[in-house]
Amino acid sequence: MDIERLRRLAAMGDEDAKEELARMERRGGERPIASTPIAEQLLQSFPELTITDAESLGNRIERSSYLNVDDILRSLSDLISAFGIETIDEQDHWDRYWGSTIAVYVNTGETYSATLLYDTREREFHVTSYGDWVESRERESKRTTQI
Repeated sequence: MDIERLRRLAAMGDEDAKEELARMERRGGERPIASTPIAEQLLQSFPELTITDAESLGNRIERSSYLNVDDILRSLSDLISAFGIETIDEQDHWDRYWGSTIAVYVNTGETYSATLLYDTREREFHVTSYGDWVESRERESKRTTQI
């Protein structure tokens, strides 16, 4: 939601709009601030998202289980007009549910652009890039093998 619309709604007595404007003033920004860290990360990483979309996705992520990971990722892919979801597989890994998949992510078309990724080993979402995540896994793997 843009700042002018928030101001109009606040002027008409909308309490949510007033609260959002106050939160923005405290943070010194012109952009609406999300109420959860994951929603804020989504807003910062994907400027095409509205605050409503980011909040909705953030809430779904916080309440997620492995059963709805694909739905959450597909929703973001649709909202940002990405190229669907992809998996990252590792031949030495096996999980009863995920098989050899170690991560599932939104394919944005660029290796180092922001994406939403679900790490099947850690069972958590990350706002990162495909390239950064793979490189961090490679560094971690080298440290583990050297010990």
